[in-house]
Amino acid sequence: MSSESQLEFLRRHSSIDCDTLDFHGPFVDCTSNQAIAYFEISKEHNGDIINRAAHFAHEQCSDQVRRVEYGVKSVMVLLSLRMLPYISGRVHTQSSLHAAYSRDETVRDALEVVDIYKRLSPGLSTDRICIKIPATYEGLEACRILEAQGINTLATTLFSVEQAILAHEVGCKYVAPYVNELKVHFVSEAVDHNKAFPVVEEIFKYYEAHQSKTRVLPASLVSTEEVLRLAGVHHITISPALLSDLSMTKVSGDFSAPYDAELARQTNPQKLTFLNDEKSFKRALAADTEATRKLEEAIQWFLKFEISMEGIMRTALKNLSDGEECN
Repeated sequence: MSSESQLEFLRRHSSIDCDTLDFHGPFVDCTSNQAIAYFEISKEHNGDIINRAAHFAHEQCSDQVRRVEYGVKSVMVLLSLRMLPYISGRVHTQSSLHAAYSRDETVRDALEVVDIYKRLSPGLSTDRICIKIPATYEGLEACRILEAQGINTLATTLFSVEQAILAHEVGCKYVAPYVNELKVHFVSEAVDHNKAFPVVEEIFKYYEAHQSKTRVLPASLVSTEEVLRLAGVHHITISPALLSDLSMTKVSGDFSAPYDAELARQTNPQKLTFLNDEKSFKRALAADTEATRKLEEAIQWFLKFEISMEGIMRTALKNLSDGEECN
């Protein structure tokens, strides 16, 4: 048996990211979303984060509705800034799910998130920030605009090769294909019987064969076995529980990384395009009913947590006006 842990093995073959806002590294990138942020601010010891975000939103916005929106973004930024000492790469913050089907609103939202980072951490390089955007057609069009302005983007809630192809064409830095549909993390009896390993493999081969600069960053993993099946892919984002298990388990047998960029470059997948072709993209996505369902449900799950965060921020702002603070 090897003396190397599974996590050490993975780090030799892929960039390992943490899918959390409360775990010490070292890691490359830190990914997060509204669900992760909600569970963090629900912890009693994070009341100071809520208060700081509420104070900041109160200072920056005069309208109460805007204060709530701004406060939620500020919470997510403050939580991510805490992770910077433990990563060498980028913090990934997800755009508002309210804007998931609006190009212009997504662009506005993303630029505001970047501005909040700059205000709260003035010396932070824009290159260390990445905005995660749902891979709807409108979201991917927003990515094109943002990338042209020097803002890093990741196409998230991605369940199909078609989404990945357009993400490559618009210049996304990353795509996050979800191996499991999102609800498996929130519904105890939920199991994804159609895991997206074939989708991840097809995207990886397509990108390598066509020399894409977009990196594949699989997400939504539920076991160490699933993580190990992705060894060799560009990035893997992993939850704290799985990171702990991987760090404590030795590599067994003659295990090798399943993903090999050199071999993938020798494949010859047909080159497709959806750039500036909304109709063809939406038709292709709609034809994949499983991917369409999973995308729509993932957006709704994240929106649910975003709305819950808005409720917490609304209360914090009210307490601030009443002269109280969260304990």
